Parts: sequence; structure tokens; C-alpha cells
Amino acid sequence: MKGSLPGVARACALALLFLGGCTAQQAGYLESKTKQIQATHDTTAKGLILANCAMSLGAYFRLNNDVQQQALAALCGGTDEAPTVTVEGLQEFLDLQEYMRAP
Repeated sequence: MKGSLPGVARACALALLFLGGCTAQQAGYLESKTKQIQATHDTTAKGLILANCAMSLGAYFRLNNDVQQQALAALCGGTDEAPTVTVEGLQEFLDLQEYMRAP
């Protein structure tokens, strides 16, 4: 949902509104945490898209539903026949996996 904030980020934004009397340092901290949460959610969303686009061509063609094939092709930038798989996309997926394993 574009334009809507995740629950935690929304809570932080509301805290900013209700804590109008807080110091600049506190407001800056809340703003940075809100941005950090949004970045985490953006990274998760990107990973979910990459995971779908990293499926094998065999799995793609075994989908019984033309609508699912067309949706994946649109999401992954491919044609109606097969999604586009690039070295850059695969590297991003591998980087994301490494990021998710980091402590």
C-alpha cells in the first residue's frame, strides 16, 4: 500500500505529533527511527519481489494459471513467455540473503 505507513512507523509518526514539546534531539531520534523502520520494510518488500522473480523457468512454466504467469512476468519485467532473469537481479537477491543472515 503506497502512502500508508507500517504500524510501527505510524506509531512513531504519531509520537512525533503528540510529543511536540520534546527536544530537538528526541525529535531527531524519533525521525531517524521512523526512517530506519521504513527502510527495513522497503528492504523486505524488495526481497519478497526478488524471491518471486528468482524462481526457475521450469517452475514458472509449471504454473497452471495464465493469470499467475502474466502477473509474474509483469512484476519481474519479463514477457508473457518468461520472466527476465539478470545477473544483477540475482546478485541483489544474494546480497539480500546475506543481509538477512547478518546479526
